[in-house]
Amino acid sequence: MAAEEVGPLQYASFGVAVLALALSVAALTWQFVLHTLTGARAKVELREGLYGSGGVVTIKAGKLPDAASLQSLASNGYRTHVYSVCVRSIGRMPVTVEDIRLRSSSGGSFQPVGELMGPKLPIRLEATGGVETWIIEAQAVDAAFEALAEVSSDDSYRVWAEVRLGDGRVKRGSGEITRVPHR
Repeated sequence: MAAEEVGPLQYASFGVAVLALALSVAALTWQFVLHTLTGARAKVELREGLYGSGGVVTIKAGKLPDAASLQSLASNGYRTHVYSVCVRSIGRMPVTVEDIRLRSSSGGSFQPVGELMGPKLPIRLEATGGVETWIIEAQAVDAAFEALAEVSSDDSYRVWAEVRLGDGRVKRGSGEITRVPHR
């Protein structure tokens, strides 16, 4: 049996089929991206700082300045070491923040009860731009995690922020603080 000759019409049909496949993959990918971006989304950041003189001075987590700079801040009234958890709504829909906690690599977590400065939880953050910040005194957090690190015999531990959203998802924040237990 002789092989059939492939003509220009078959090449054109094949080209149209490949183009249709590429467009359908692109459309499916775009639908997935839109679905991901459409819902409630939040960005969480842990910062570290000092509280006093009617306000809070914060910097990136784990980047506290040297002792001389800290002394300068203390002489200006900023004496209380704090952690700051900032939650920002970045999705197209509002997001509800149910609770905030600090988690440790030694396995424990610290959920503030009375030490929390900021809006009452739960709170709804409006879509694209709703921002709230909570301040937690570091002394209670550090004491709890120091005790956990001693029990687990860790040489050091990391601390990060986590936020539980209204839909049940837990969002881990950017920014980590590494601590060495005082033994």
